[in-house]
Amino acid sequence: MIEIFKYPFLRNGLIGAMLAGIGSSLLSNFIVLKKMEFIGEGAAHVAFGAIALALFFNLNINVVSLTVAIVFAIAVHILGKKEKVQENSVIGMLLTLSMAIVIILLSFKKGYVPEIDSFLFGDVLMINSEDLKLLFIIDLVILFYIILFNKELKYYAYNQRLSKIFSVPVDFINLSFLIIN
Repeated sequence: MIEIFKYPFLRNGLIGAMLAGIGSSLLSNFIVLKKMEFIGEGAAHVAFGAIALALFFNLNINVVSLTVAIVFAIAVHILGKKEKVQENSVIGMLLTLSMAIVIILLSFKKGYVPEIDSFLFGDVLMINSEDLKLLFIIDLVILFYIILFNKELKYYAYNQRLSKIFSVPVDFINLSFLIIN
């Protein structure tokens, strides 16, 4: 059984899955308390749209995905706050918009288009050492964020109106929480 781990792709896949699980588990309590379970699916589909955008314009997939994810979080924050629309509704609207963009962009792409389903569903065995470093850094950022804003996040997750009474910067916590997701 130990011989399996002599292959780097299996080792990287296992370590990557554990690192992804750590980051997800650190944020999951606050996501469930805030009733934002849809954020994971919405962010994944918006990132899929970012990947199609990067493939269409031959850009770096990681940079475009990160940029689009931050824009997605800002849009959810602004539309959820200003328009008095629930955040899950905004996430659903942006999810369908991004999937439509994927279909349009990839239909115009000339030449070779990689197996696009692999980007949507992922392949844990394709994780490389650079991805592991990035996952580790993201986990550290999430951990320090939760340690630094633990009290504020608890107030924010349980009751947003009550957190304003306790002088919690709700807008900052909401936006930063959406970005870190």
